[in-house]
Formats: sequence, structure tokens, C-alpha cells
Amino acid sequence: MSFSSETKTALCNYEINKSCCKRALLSGMLAFSNIFQADKLKLITENKETAELYVNLLKELYDVDTNEYVTEKHASEDGIKITYNSYKITAVSSKRLMPLRVLVPDGAASFYRINEKIFECDSCRRMFARGAFLASGTVSDPKASYHLEISTPYTNLTRDMVKLLSDIGLSPRTTVRKSSNVIYYKDSEQIVDFLNGIGATTAAFEVINLKIMKEYRNNANRRVNFETANIEKTVNACNEINNLIQFLIDSGEINELDAELQKTACIRFENPGLSLSELSAIFDPPISKSGLSHRLRRITAFANERMKK
Repeated sequence: MSFSSETKTALCNYEINKSCCKRALLSGMLAFSNIFQADKLKLITENKETAELYVNLLKELYDVDTNEYVTEKHASEDGIKITYNSYKITAVSSKRLMPLRVLVPDGAASFYRINEKIFECDSCRRMFARGAFLASGTVSDPKASYHLEISTPYTNLTRDMVKLLSDIGLSPRTTVRKSSNVIYYKDSEQIVDFLNGIGATTAAFEVINLKIMKEYRNNANRRVNFETANIEKTVNACNEINNLIQFLIDSGEINELDAELQKTACIRFENPGLSLSELSAIFDPPISKSGLSHRLRRITAFANERMKK
């Protein structure tokens, strides 16, 4: 089961006690369903619990009988064939449902609006948003990406939904994809707020936990990359100066260095795997890391000068 489907299943299993919140929830499902007209209702969903909730609310609140059709679907994910069910719920609409939707005077479908009068308590708007998500929303698996969206073909319904979400502190972004208006969130914190806002607390916690794990892994990877880069830098620097020391040994020019630099050159050449801190501790008496660096710079400058001759 996908993360989106798990989220919807959990939302459908939460008990709602207030009748006004039930109406708001069903209103959100109807408004964002496939068809909500004066003579016909239709909802298509891949989530069984969403289909059952839709059927139960229609019967409980408005005594509307429904027909259910289950179709087996096939798809492929990452080369693996999967089978799932698609649930289509249809019904003859009831005049009692029409107050849940407001029309502009000409009654054009593209101008369907949200009826604010159905919101009787502080939770109703959140229940409407829950219904909209159940009917036409999706949320990506936070292991892969952060994206939550709700879509509808109706422009004014989209505007009303954006206002509703903004009024409860969940301001979304919008775009148009083909013939659909898409209300969406791509920021993980906004997705967490939305999920918490509609009551999907378990899903919200999972997003938070996975984000923390991602950040931990990313920080660990950055540390490893930083340390690897430093090791490579150290190895390259060591190889560079050891090549110069090899030149001085082969050419006999090493004898031109003073005793202190000759000793330093030999110790560096004989211990290519040691860092400067480790190398400075070998000296008797030990010298500081900065003092060792200064000596190696003098050896490098001397060798480069002799190689030019």
C-alpha cells in the first residue's frame, strides 16, 4: 500500500462525532469528486476505505443509495507488475445535497463554489479539507520526495479552496495541469501542517521522522565527503613533496640542505602515510605542526629552485 493510500485509510478510520463535521467532510468529498451534479454523483478512488466512507456518509446523512463497481487494474512500478482495485461509486443525486454546493446565477459547472454556510463549528473547514484530500488528493512517499496535491477542474472551486485553506493557516500554491487546477504543497513543513490540520497525525509524524533521517544521512555524507577531500588533499600534498625529496636524493642536492631540513626531508619521505600532526610528533624533541609546515615549505622552495637549473 502506498503512503498516500495509508494516509487516507487512517483518515477514514477516525471517528467523527459532530454531525456538522460529517456534513463538511462529505461536502469536501462531493465537491472534489468526479461528478457532483443535480442528477448524478460519481466518485472513483483506489482506496477502499475512502469508497466505504463516501457510501456510508451519503446513506447516513441524506439516505442516498449508491452503486459500487470494482475494477481490477494493472500497473508497473520499477519494473514490477502490481495489481490493485479501482472503486467507482455512482448514485442518483438528491435535492437535499444541492445546498452543499453553490452556483453562480448562470449555473455553469465551471463556477461551482464552496457553501460557507455549512461550516457550523471550528473543525468543519478542516473536515471539508479532509474530504477534498480523500476524494482527489495525493501525497508522495516522503522517502522519495515532498509533494501533496488536490485537484479539480473547477476554477472558482479552486479559489474558494485556497481561501479556505489560507483561513486555517494552510496557505497552498496553485498551478494548472492540462484541464485540472492543482492545489499543492512541496515544502515538507507545509505538508506536515496540512496533514496535522486534517487529522492525519501519524502520516505527519512519519514525514517529520523521515526528514530528520534524511538530514542526518546528508550531514553524515557531507562529513565523509569533507574528510575524504581532506585525505585526498593530504595525500596529494604528501606525494608532491615526496617527489621533490626523491629528486633531491637522486641528484645529491639534499646534501645542500642544512641538517635540520635534511632530517625533516628524510622523516617526511620515510613516513608518507602520516599527517602533519602525526609527523611532527616523531621528532625528538617534537616540533609544532606550524614549525613542520614551515620546514616543508623551505624544502619545497629549495627543490623547485634546483629543478629549474
